[in-house]
Amino acid sequence: MQATVANTISAALTPNLPYDLTKDLVPVSLFATVPNLVVVHPSVGVKDITGLIRLAREKPDGLAFGSAGVGSGSHFSGELFNVMAGIKLVHVPYPGTAQAVTDLIAGRVQVVFSPASSALQFVEEGRIIALASTGAKRTKVAPDLPTVSESGLPGYDTSGWFGLLAPAGVPRDIIARLAAATREAVKSRDVYGPLQQQGMDIEAGTSEEFAAYIAADMAKWARTAAGAGVKR
Repeated sequence: MQATVANTISAALTPNLPYDLTKDLVPVSLFATVPNLVVVHPSVGVKDITGLIRLAREKPDGLAFGSAGVGSGSHFSGELFNVMAGIKLVHVPYPGTAQAVTDLIAGRVQVVFSPASSALQFVEEGRIIALASTGAKRTKVAPDLPTVSESGLPGYDTSGWFGLLAPAGVPRDIIARLAAATREAVKSRDVYGPLQQQGMDIEAGTSEEFAAYIAADMAKWARTAAGAGVKR
């Protein structure tokens, strides 16, 4: 099955899921990460992350960030930003990213942690301003844009991701073969090209690497939920 960041957020946020992500399923391979961009309306008047943090401290509860809904990757990107920066951007949930970005363009919210694919066009048109990308390293779709971690919040990383999981009990040799096949597949122009066009960075690896990635993601989101007081 395909897994996403929504699975690790749900595991951190929902205590009684009908499955255990770490016991009922086995990681096969990560295959792509999806960096968010921190984008603001031009009226906010800041050009970088330190400026946004400074403004948020000057105006407690005075800035709002839109997300794709409670428990979404964009929601938790904003909450982790709040926790790490010691600020309070007010969360405004929407039915999806498109609606959040539309209201950002209209100035109804001031900040969105948006997937790059949903924001870059409007950044290029000058309708919104990109301050940083949210991954651990700069994204290939906007290599000149610094990361949040580079810009004043060391260690900040909230990339979305896609990976493959298998049912528990699948033999390890088969898991290893599936992981190897995934690494080969993402090198193909037919796979790599469309993923890159959607703003994704290819990150395929081994089962063991993906297991460590999932564990770190779950721990991060659990800390974020606790620190921000988010419950479901």
